Amino acid sequence: ELINWHRETVDVIVNTGIDYLAFETVPALKEAEAIVQLLQEYPSTKAWISFSCKDGEHTCHGEKFSDAVKVAASSPSVVAVGINCTPPQYIKSLLKSSENEIGDKIFVVYPNGASYIGGGLWKKNENNKNLCAYVPDWINAGANWIGGCCMIGSQQIQDIRQAMVDTIAK
Repeated sequence: ELINWHRETVDVIVNTGIDYLAFETVPALKEAEAIVQLLQEYPSTKAWISFSCKDGEHTCHGEKFSDAVKVAASSPSVVAVGINCTPPQYIKSLLKSSENEIGDKIFVVYPNGASYIGGGLWKKNENNKNLCAYVPDWINAGANWIGGCCMIGSQQIQDIRQAMVDTIAK
């Protein structure tokens, strides 16, 4: 079912001339397995898979993030594996937990700026810390592409970019 569900979208998108497909906010290992299997049908298409995680070690469904990274990184079509739609305080631990599974793939991270609590309400992240304050730790933990997901605006993206430039320059 998951393969067929994704196939409908992939069939439409791959014919548009895209550079990469982004499979985002994947909550479960089983869905990553379906995506990897589906990508075999599109050998010239490149993609990344990013997972949503509930803590510093597990996907939202409860599997070890490192197991999910291993599955995603096993596909020759996948160029990057990462984390999105996840509180920023978990990113470093997630990256470190899977550093032996990423192989030659790129780590991509774009966490939330706040946590959704339901009813259209959001709660600011731990210590109200700006995402750019995490950037040096994420880079040191292996992140290559860094951005933001829910509740992140253009100014925060500019701040993240500057933090990346500053970190790399050191």
